Order: sequence, then structure tokens, then C-alpha cells
Amino acid sequence: QSTWAPKKRSAKPKKTGSRDEREIAALLEDMDTEWRPSAAFYSTKRLRGIHTTAAEYVNPLEGYRDPITLDAIEAPAISPYGHVCGYTSWRMSLDGRDICPFTKNPLTMKDIVTLTPENIEQYRDKIVYL
Repeated sequence: QSTWAPKKRSAKPKKTGSRDEREIAALLEDMDTEWRPSAAFYSTKRLRGIHTTAAEYVNPLEGYRDPITLDAIEAPAISPYGHVCGYTSWRMSLDGRDICPFTKNPLTMKDIVTLTPENIEQYRDKIVYL
């Protein structure tokens, strides 16, 4: 009777991936691969849209704190569920998720309304926890 034995392998370490894949992986390790939005993404001037300078802007909810960042709100915006956050907080929390961070109900940026001195009275009674 003969007994079966596995073949002996060489002592060389096995390479994983092709040469190109290894080169790309080495380059990515050296690079800063974290995505960061441009400053324009968070620009409250762009988000306000109707005011040209910060001096002209009147915050309709002066002193109100953003429940997400706990900072003073610069450009308040309200959801259909009555929650008010800064517009940039809504952008960051809804980016790719489309779910309200407070109610877990469906919510998109199209549903968010920026509060201005002109429309604040229309929405004041809908605001939750003010």
C-alpha cells in the first residue's frame, strides 16, 4: 500500500493580487484618501441665497441652538415634522440617507424649508421644542 502525501511547497511567500493592484494599494496608503467637501458645500451665504452679505442677514431664530451640533443656528431650516436645525446640519445628516435623524421617517432635502424673517410666522407654530 502506498500512502498519499501532499506536495511540498516552496518557502516563498505567496503574493496576493497583481503587481498593479499592489502598486495601487501602496499609493493609496501614502495618500490621504478621506473625502472632504469643499468650503462652498458648507457656505451659509450660498444656502441663504437671498442675502448677499452676512451683515444683511437677519436670523429669525437668534440664539436658538442646533440640536445636532449644539451650536447657535446660522441658517435655520425646518423639516415637515417640525424639527429645526441649521441648513448645513440637515445637509450633513441627510446626505445619502434620506431619513429624519429625529423621527426616522423618510425625509429629503427637498422637504426642508429655510426659515427667513419673511416666512418665520408661517412656521413658528409648527416648530417642535422651541
